[in-house]
Amino acid sequence: MRGNGLFRSQVEAIYMGRNVRSTRGDRYAEKIRRKALRRGLLVDVSREAVQAGLAVPLAISRRLWTSLVQPFPSARPCDCLPLLDLIHWIADEVLQQTPRGGRVLFATPSVKTYWMRELFCVRIQRICRGDKVASVVLLAYDEPYIRLLQGSSPSLPATLLVRLALSVRNLGPVSRACDAASLDIMLATVNRLLGQSPVQSEVKHYVERWAAGVPSSFTPEEYRSVLLRTLAELVSLAAVSTADPPTALLVESLQRRQQTLASRLSDLSVLVESLLRLAATLRSPPGPVPPNPFRPLLSAYVAMHRQLEGGWTLIASEVLASVKLQMSLMESLASDREAETLAVLKAEFQRLEGKPRAEPMVNLARSTGKVLWQ
Repeated sequence: MRGNGLFRSQVEAIYMGRNVRSTRGDRYAEKIRRKALRRGLLVDVSREAVQAGLAVPLAISRRLWTSLVQPFPSARPCDCLPLLDLIHWIADEVLQQTPRGGRVLFATPSVKTYWMRELFCVRIQRICRGDKVASVVLLAYDEPYIRLLQGSSPSLPATLLVRLALSVRNLGPVSRACDAASLDIMLATVNRLLGQSPVQSEVKHYVERWAAGVPSSFTPEEYRSVLLRTLAELVSLAAVSTADPPTALLVESLQRRQQTLASRLSDLSVLVESLLRLAATLRSPPGPVPPNPFRPLLSAYVAMHRQLEGGWTLIASEVLASVKLQMSLMESLASDREAETLAVLKAEFQRLEGKPRAEPMVNLARSTGKVLWQ
């Protein structure tokens, strides 16, 4: 029992990052590597390594592969780490130091994406046979080799997470009053997706340094519309970039809330808010006791806010009929200036009546296997 405990402590010491030599530890590490390859927790890139001049078996952890190396649909060259460049760098790091220096190396890649910090590090795990390196495994910095077989949910591509986080964060300054609940849910969902990433600290550091604001060439509503179209595209890319059920559920949550923000119901809520402001300036209808003729409009506004908080996107026909009736009543009470404002709001209402309902983009992306562009 004492020998087994000593052996376990040696293995943990080696593969948690301490430079301790152990022949039994190397044999145990090789068993872990083979099991991880069979389970799909490691991606074997030995063939590419031979082409790049590294004559030892090379594998990359699945989490690091999906997050940084594997290109996603419509990815630009600067969005991922080029595999051959990464292998050349690994070869240099492995050959420069002998196994006597330790089994674990923490090093900064020579190739980076545009959002990485200069001190970004990865873990190079060397499995030795005697004084020679027998195989190499590349892992994230906070991904200990000894826990590799425990597995974890694969992450979305890190650059895609950067864009998702920035799009949701930039919606804050241009959000409407009815957007608050959906934005809170979207921010929480993006944070959960970031929590699955092996490079979450790098992504959060980049996003937090980004100054949110409205570009001078856009009005707030125009910029909100651009951000929602961008978000719809990114959600579609995320849907076709993951096959993990828990991650897919989070992506679907983002898609539902994006559709809520871009829905006719959200636009109608803003329109009714403008109508309520206009109603407060109208003269009271004739009669001994002036009633409140626009109470149904206020009730519809409150009901729409509750529906938007619940993620609804469709407008009930009775709500449209009620708003139309209230606008007809306003026309009988409006002055010339107020009538001009009401005419603009009435034209917007007619546009909303004829606006088609958006299709669920994530589900379509799954069924067709293609990236949808809005």
